[in-house]
Amino acid sequence: MGTTFWDRLIDFVKLAWLVIISVISPIRIAVWVLLVFFTVNFFVGYKSDVQVNKRDFSLKKAFDGVKQQILYYALIFIVNMALGLYEETNLAEAATKFMTWIVSYWYLVNILRNAREIFPGNETLKFLYDLLTIQVLDMLLARFGLISQHRIKKKYGLHDERDNTEEDH
Repeated sequence: MGTTFWDRLIDFVKLAWLVIISVISPIRIAVWVLLVFFTVNFFVGYKSDVQVNKRDFSLKKAFDGVKQQILYYALIFIVNMALGLYEETNLAEAATKFMTWIVSYWYLVNILRNAREIFPGNETLKFLYDLLTIQVLDMLLARFGLISQHRIKKKYGLHDERDNTEEDH
């Protein structure tokens, strides 16, 4: 008995899943982290729109969010794959982490901004939002060596006599 169209379709779907899983495997943590942030951002944003802005669910806005998420995944995959092809696995992992943290950071800022609209009297949400929008970006950049710890300490007045170097004089 020969194979039917449906048998071939099932085999194709299995092959497609195998390819997708093998492609995602090196960046699976980034995929999960971004998926969690995307999901929380989606629901908090939806609640904020309905409760605060008195708007109905917008399929266009939801679809734009999904397109943006797909773009993030594509960028992370391309960077990881390109560096991996040059056998720069440590750099590929670091770049993937960096991009994931940056996107997650902005998701978190957006989540807190929307949560503040839902719960306007919540001082904890206000504090966390202010903290993230003022200081954390600098800390993230310093963590990845893009700006110096000394610059952050100086910017926020956190340096003391032990931190003085010739560039202070």
